[in-house]
Amino acid sequence: MVDQIKPMDTDKTELVFYVKQRISQMNEQFNRVPSLQVFNHLNKQENQTGAFMGGLTTKQTIKQQLEQLGVTNMFPLVGLSDEEIKNYLENPPVGLNPILWEQANKNNPNHKKLMPVQINGFQDRFFNYFF
Repeated sequence: MVDQIKPMDTDKTELVFYVKQRISQMNEQFNRVPSLQVFNHLNKQENQTGAFMGGLTTKQTIKQQLEQLGVTNMFPLVGLSDEEIKNYLENPPVGLNPILWEQANKNNPNHKKLMPVQINGFQDRFFNYFF
């Protein structure tokens, strides 16, 4: 399933997609395939493609086939698991007051999409503001 398409340069586009795997034939239940698994499949070393004339076969990787279609770069978009997020939020970064970390978690306006990040000094604040 295509998630989003974004123009990058004058001649490049970013395509974000995900793969769904059907769980059961009886009902329409699907699981989302992890992005690392999809990425590893697309970078497989060998894939046989058969030619219809004479039964010739050529060995070409999926990555080579994608490059022939104009794909220049691909990488998996991975996120943190629920357990990793919980661990991150429960344990303040080294050198940060645990009370401040707890308050930052309480003041978070969107717990599902935003995570508190430690900012040290003016340089970090300046970078986050302008970039």
